[in-house]
Amino acid sequence: NNDLKVMNKNTKVLRKKRLEHWKVIALYLFFYDVIVINLSYFLGLWLRFDLSYSLIPDIYLSSFLKFAPFYTIFTVIIFFCLHLYNSLWRFASFSELNRILLASGITTLFQIIGITVFLCRMPISYYAFGAVIQFCFVTAVRFIYRYITLERARRAKNLRAVHNAMIIG
Repeated sequence: NNDLKVMNKNTKVLRKKRLEHWKVIALYLFFYDVIVINLSYFLGLWLRFDLSYSLIPDIYLSSFLKFAPFYTIFTVIIFFCLHLYNSLWRFASFSELNRILLASGITTLFQIIGITVFLCRMPISYYAFGAVIQFCFVTAVRFIYRYITLERARRAKNLRAVHNAMIIG
């Protein structure tokens, strides 16, 4: 009976550690997303003006900078609502990909409508490049995490197989 109590206690500790691990990963994803969603649209603007910061007109740059905080807050809320921080990314699949696609579509519409209505109309390539870059960055980090965990599991399995031996006779 005491052994059962010890096992239950150990199981609870492991669950708590696992839960804390996912909270840390969600926090990292949150900060990564905040950086990436702003970087992606800046890269869209930068690409539009031939990779030259000095060629970007002040009106576009100031509009981007003024709208960035609103876009960041909106995007993070959408990501939370679509559970992009709650998923077990080591099991990432097409359902997560669909949620990322939906989140990217919603946030892109907000970017297009919001910045155009409240500040100024940006070049079309800004919207297109920004949306594609954002989708790629947001998707890549989550599926890379899955790839790394699968690769670690495969390597651990191969190491265990190397040490096993069958002796006959």
